[in-house]
Parts: sequence; C-alpha cells; structure tokens
Amino acid sequence: MKKQLMTAVCIVALSVFGCKDKPKEMPSAPVPQGDMSSQQMPMGGSPHGTVMPGQAGAADHKGKVVATMDAGGYTYLQVEEKGQKIWAAAAITKLSVGDEVEFPDSSAMLNFTSPTLKRTFDKILFISSLRVNGK
Repeated sequence: MKKQLMTAVCIVALSVFGCKDKPKEMPSAPVPQGDMSSQQMPMGGSPHGTVMPGQAGAADHKGKVVATMDAGGYTYLQVEEKGQKIWAAAAITKLSVGDEVEFPDSSAMLNFTSPTLKRTFDKILFISSLRVNGK
C-alpha cells in the first residue's frame, strides 16, 4: 500500500512541478531565398547579427577578391582561396578586385538565385563579418 501511495504522490508531484518553466521552443530561422534585404532574418533583422564589416571574427577563409558587385543591400564577392573560388555575400562593403579579405565560415546555400542580379550561384556563403586587409 505504501508503495502505491508513494508512486501516486510522485506522479502528482511531477505533474505539478514538472510543467513549470518548460523551455520554450525556439522558432527556426527563415531560410533566405532571393535577395534578403526585405526578408525577415534571424538575430535582430540582419543575417550579419551585430558584427559589422571590417570587425574581427574568426577568419576561416582568406583570399584575394577576384570579382565583386553590390545588389539588394549586399556586396557579393568571389574570393580565390588556395586555388579555389568561393562566392560570399556580406553587408555592403567597399571592395576592389585584388583586395585581400578574411571572413568566418558559414553554412553554404546551394543554387541561390539573386533576382536583383538575375543570376544563380551554385554555392554561396552569407557571412557575418568581412575584414578587408590593408584598409
């Protein structure tokens, strides 16, 4: 009898106290499609969070800018790194072909279409920070 009573008390206690302060489920961040300047983005409305271009961050990628263009509130840049070319997009940043840049790694978007540029990138990184070396 005591065992059944203890089991019932434990069930009631877990029911009452177990329901308090449950962590709320975080909504998933929207996946960017097309130019993102007008879309809802994570971290304060910007895919760049609170880090601004030119500020230090982990430099997972380093290379020379081989192409750059501005569109839809972003600077798109193609960087040659160790013989490979990488496309990335950051907040508008003044860049020139030949500039040496550093930026952290981020998740790649595959087959990203920019309606403003009227082109599709096979693979592009939307980066949180960009350091232009020597500027």
